[in-house]
This record gives sequence, C-alpha cells and structure tokens, in this order.
Amino acid sequence: MSTLSFPKLPPSAKLHYERLSLENFEHLYKLFKDDKSPYVLEDFKNRQDTKDYVKERLEVTQSVNRSGCDWFIKTQNQTYTGILHLYELNRNKKSDSCCIGISITKRFRYQGIASEAIQHLLNSIFAHFEHIKTVTAYTKPDNINMINLLKKLNFSTPYDEFIDSEIYSFFRCRRDAMLRVYDALEMP
Repeated sequence: MSTLSFPKLPPSAKLHYERLSLENFEHLYKLFKDDKSPYVLEDFKNRQDTKDYVKERLEVTQSVNRSGCDWFIKTQNQTYTGILHLYELNRNKKSDSCCIGISITKRFRYQGIASEAIQHLLNSIFAHFEHIKTVTAYTKPDNINMINLLKKLNFSTPYDEFIDSEIYSFFRCRRDAMLRVYDALEMP
C-alpha cells in the first residue's frame, strides 16, 4: 500500500506541532490520564485505549475517503500541551468539508493555545487542500468555553444541517469567511 502523507504542520507564533505516532502515543496518555474534564475523550485516560485510538487514527491517515491526521501541540520549549485533530477529509475531492478537534491538558488551558493552534490548522487546511470550503467543529452544548472560542474564530453559531443532537453542537467555518477575518488579524 502506498503511503499518503500530510503536509508537515510548521510552527506557529508560539507553538510547535508533532505528528501523533505509535512511538510517541505515551505522551497523549500522560497528558490526559488524570484529567477530570468531561470534554476530554475517555480513550485518552486509559493507556491501552489510548494506544488503540492511535492505531485507529494512523489507519485513517491512509484513507482516501475519510482521511485525517493528529498532531501534538507543544510549547516553544517542547512541552506537550494537547492534541489537534483533522478528520473526515476526502482526498478524492468528492467532499468540500472536513472536521477538526482539539484537547488541551488542564495545566495549559485558558492561555490562548487552543486559539492559536486552531487558527494555524485552519490556515494550513485552506492552504494545502484547495477543495475544502468548510471546516466543521463540534462540542458538547455545555462546553461554553469551546463554543465561545469557536465563535471568536469565526465559526458559525450552531446549525442543524447535520444531526439535530442533544449530545453535540456543530459549528462551521467557511473558507471565504475565515480568510476575511484572518486578513483583518495581525498574526505574529
């Protein structure tokens, strides 16, 4: 089988990114094993579940129809702070949307890391995958901090084009709207 690769996610202003792999999955487990947040995947709180999650994600990376990639988020001094997800990416260009997700460990929450990482990933998606017009993110309806962050980053308010769900609220960011907002921002 040929290997499909994602473009390297270069450093952003204050952060570095490292591809998730079986060689570094322990960092994911260590980041979240004791995290009590209901918004962190339970898979990250058990070592074997974390390893199984990583194996599954690495298989998805090779998919053409439902591809994805995960990156650790690290500070400039290489401290692991969280994980960034890209998934549901159709490389055959049959779909013009994909999804993103993020989890930040408790110690690094509320420091602008999620905002910078999501902005950087959106810029990368729209630069490298020209067929992508819409990026979707979803969170639990009571995750007010994430909802506010998504709105700040120009994701639409919840919409019901997907599933009318009490479990998740869906948000989307359109390429044209995102480019207008980021042109107005002075990113370092």
